[in-house]
Amino acid sequence: MRLGKIMYIQWLAAVFLSVFLGLGQAHAAIVSSINVEGNERVDASTVTAYFPVMVGDNVDDVILNEAVKRLFDTGLFRDVRITQTNGQVRIIIAENPVVSRIYFEGNDALKTEELEAELTLKERTVFTPSRAEADARRILNLYQRSGRYAAKVEPKIIERDQNRVDVVFEVFEGEKTYIENIGFVGNEAFDDGDLRGQILSEEYSFLRSLFSAAAVYDQDRLAVDREKIVQFYRANGFADITVDPAFVRISDNEEAFSIVFTIIEGPQYTFGKFDVVTRLPGVDPEYLKTLVEAEEGDVFSQLVVDDADEHITLIAEERGYAFAEVRTSESKNRETRVIDMTFELLEGRKVFIERIDIIGNVRTRDNVIRREFDIVEGDPFNRTNLRIAQRALERLNYFSKVEVSETAGTAPDKVVVVVKVEEQSTGELSLGAGFSTVDSYVASVGLKERNLLGTGRTLDASFSIGSTSTQIDVALIEPYLLGRDVSGSLDVFIIEEDFEDESSYESSDTGFTLGMGFNLAEFNRLKLSYTLKQEEITDVPSTASLSIQESEGEFLISTLSATHTHARDFIRFGPEAGYSISSTIDWNGVGGDVTYVQTRLKASGNYEIFDDVNAKIVGEVGQIFTYGGYDSRINDRFQLGGFQLRGFERAGIGPRDSVSDDSLGGEKYTVVRSEVDFPLGLGEDFGFRGAAYADAGTVWGVGERGSTTNVVGDEAKMRAAVGVGLIWTSPFGPLRFNLSYPVLEESFDKTETFQFSAGTRF
Repeated sequence: MRLGKIMYIQWLAAVFLSVFLGLGQAHAAIVSSINVEGNERVDASTVTAYFPVMVGDNVDDVILNEAVKRLFDTGLFRDVRITQTNGQVRIIIAENPVVSRIYFEGNDALKTEELEAELTLKERTVFTPSRAEADARRILNLYQRSGRYAAKVEPKIIERDQNRVDVVFEVFEGEKTYIENIGFVGNEAFDDGDLRGQILSEEYSFLRSLFSAAAVYDQDRLAVDREKIVQFYRANGFADITVDPAFVRISDNEEAFSIVFTIIEGPQYTFGKFDVVTRLPGVDPEYLKTLVEAEEGDVFSQLVVDDADEHITLIAEERGYAFAEVRTSESKNRETRVIDMTFELLEGRKVFIERIDIIGNVRTRDNVIRREFDIVEGDPFNRTNLRIAQRALERLNYFSKVEVSETAGTAPDKVVVVVKVEEQSTGELSLGAGFSTVDSYVASVGLKERNLLGTGRTLDASFSIGSTSTQIDVALIEPYLLGRDVSGSLDVFIIEEDFEDESSYESSDTGFTLGMGFNLAEFNRLKLSYTLKQEEITDVPSTASLSIQESEGEFLISTLSATHTHARDFIRFGPEAGYSISSTIDWNGVGGDVTYVQTRLKASGNYEIFDDVNAKIVGEVGQIFTYGGYDSRINDRFQLGGFQLRGFERAGIGPRDSVSDDSLGGEKYTVVRSEVDFPLGLGEDFGFRGAAYADAGTVWGVGERGSTTNVVGDEAKMRAAVGVGLIWTSPFGPLRFNLSYPVLEESFDKTETFQFSAGTRF
């Protein structure tokens, strides 16, 4: 018998006894005394406080019966009887027991701590059967949310002495209940596969179940899926779309669900006329119309409407109308299937920033936070600038949480900006390991503090060792040099590299770099630096190319560098959409032993061409200009191959000594890398993506030092390769496999069909 039924029977019995044994002899009377009997833990004053009668009151059977119900409703008592004789009232109670211990039996899939969090019953609190039943239902709901719909939970009571009980929740977990089939009824414009791609729930497969919980039945997730289907249809012109709540059927063995969404598509609409109505001073409605990225006759899309709403709001905010509101209305013509859109921009008040309050920073100084804001007290309130500042604070990676909000100021036209941050550890000890077909193995250890003493400075020290290189690097970065928006840096380094396989030599660099960077204009930044290093080329065998033998020795290199970068991102076109163009010039010859100028130009672009399908392209060119009678050395020249030009080994193309087979590099190069990456249909939780790529490039010009009778390939002949890749964001680090096929090559080039790279940090 269920505990709830037991409680109900006890209550009926108590009422029956009270009415027919006690009250059946009672008549209306004046209360002369009230006595409480049977209480052990509950004080008599507590009982009488709940008792709706006082000495001197006139009572009858009806009043006393109501008193029994009221005392039962407290949950403190399992039995209540009231008698009245000649005005003397006796309240005879039996207290509910106290919970001594709570146990769980049979729970393996869910931890005891998770189940305890669902309980209202606690140790040393009053026990009632209804609370135990309610807690059992909560635990059952928890199991069902985790996909175990066959679970059962039964509360059991073990009586102890001193009116105490142990509560045992016996759990039968059952197996996870998966989604066997997801179907759709009424869809004509899109097939089942299209719609399955829009929802979160997935059909069960063994491989998918290892990495994703999306195939486990979840009622809440189905509600989200229904909304996603609606959004998808409205994004494709179906403005009358209705989707009924999912019909769910469980198999006879209660191990799998079949889910069916019933869809009424309605007609597909096109956009009609667009109208923007506003009375905001300084805001041109005709200009606002241009923000709608659709034309009359285009297929209706809710995404276009939402995007236009956001853009119009942003324009208003930029004009200082922080609280402007856009009301969107649709006028449907079901006969012509045309929707006219009206965007009404309502006037808000212009407000100004009274002050900026910063909360939550214990370690980080206020000025480190304030300098990320492009606004100060007294400026017009602009929510767009606040969003930019919030993103800037988040990118600092000093805080686990950043909230920027506004509250009312001391006047209607004033607001207070509140910046609430939660600091996180900014110190980092990292260990890394990796392997690739290009660099073989590499291991590293790093120590980094991103917010040194709360000043916003970065101290970064690292050591790495691999099959082809060893590097020690210590850098100090000041993002706001002398309190200005100018970054400064000092980098001290020791680098040793092994090029014996490619060019029969080893090299080492020891030196430092001083740098500073600042913004020239929006999206444009200039970095200036000076590097002084001692470079040594060693271990050159007598069989090496003459060009490399002549490069052997020690050299002092003094370099002035300038890099200009123009970069923009377009978040609304994809998570990483944008482009970057950078140009670098290195002047080697401010003292030292080498005199040449090196120039490089690099352009890259990313774009989401379809949903979760990303295109990337990178182009690079570079050239060395020697002067003062200086001839370029092997270390000065460019090399191409490996991951720089897939399909070819590291330093696998360009001028080469035909006798020693040493790669000589070139004073000029150009390369273009293009790639499209896409999901493989296994779900995000698997971490697998595919890629298709095409690379092309060449390097040439060995200079006077490299000109020997044995040189081949000193021509600007293009090489190219195409290939496919498999990318896996595995639990132990990113892995990538490339399979390349060279389509343009020279006979002396070193090609590479298969490339593999793996790495992790912990």
